[in-house]
Amino acid sequence: MQTKKLKNIEMYNENVQILSDTKVDGLTGMDITIFPNPSFGTFFVHFPENYNIQKLEIFTADGKKIQEVITEFSENLKINLGNFQSGIYYLKIITKSGVYNRKLILQ
Repeated sequence: MQTKKLKNIEMYNENVQILSDTKVDGLTGMDITIFPNPSFGTFFVHFPENYNIQKLEIFTADGKKIQEVITEFSENLKINLGNFQSGIYYLKIITKSGVYNRKLILQ
């Protein structure tokens, strides 16, 4: 085992054999569909059935939470941001298997 000291942080380099991983097949976040994006206020979000959505949060570009939805739905969602100013917003999708973030553009 090799040890390198870097500003009070010790880094270890050791041969490690990986016996298993924690990847869940099919849950990469790439198959979440948001349309239209950009939008003038209404966004539709489609999730595959196996996502088990627990909570959605919407944030402004500066990190202020403007909406939160706690739910057990699994496939489709309609988001209305028509009462908010044009700009960039972020959708945080919290599932039983992970957290995914997406950008929403409101025209």
